[in-house]
Parts: sequence; C-alpha cells; structure tokens
Amino acid sequence: MRNHRRTLGSRFYEGTRLLWGVLETRELTISAAAELLGWSRGTLSNVLYGERLPGVGMLAKILEVFGVPLEAWAQAPTQPFIPPAAREAAEPARGAA
Repeated sequence: MRNHRRTLGSRFYEGTRLLWGVLETRELTISAAAELLGWSRGTLSNVLYGERLPGVGMLAKILEVFGVPLEAWAQAPTQPFIPPAAREAAEPARGAA
C-alpha cells in the first residue's frame, strides 16, 4: 500500500525525522517497518506523519529495532523534512522546467 500523505502533524520531532531516515536507508516500507516493530501500519504511519507521539514503550521498541535515540523525540527537527509523497509530487514540476 502506498502512502499519499503530503503534510506533517504537530507531533513531528527529530526522532520522527531520524526514523524516516532509517526506513529510507534500509529501503523499508511503512508496512515492513511496522511488522518489525509489532505494530499496525496505521499506528506507525500516524507516528511517522506527526499525528501521534509514541509512548515510552513504543519509543523503547523504536530504539531497540531502529536505533533512534530516546532524546531525539523531545527535540524539534534539526533539518527540514518533506514527506515522500510530497517529494514525488514535486518531481514532475522540477523536470518540466
């Protein structure tokens, strides 16, 4: 299943950005990453798009499986982040110029 969300919610933190980076580096889909965490795809999607802040147990699991440090979830993003669907939507416009 492909995700078409192009915006981020108010709970997007540095930990979220780092988690996206891990998924992209490992070429994992949201579904595959959710399976590794033992979560539903919807739960992970809500975390990745800043709609949900993970609880302590969830953060511990993210640290264990993907190595995203706990303190990163208390920090604002250190770099801009554009969701994958928004990046893909912008690509044809850049190619047409």
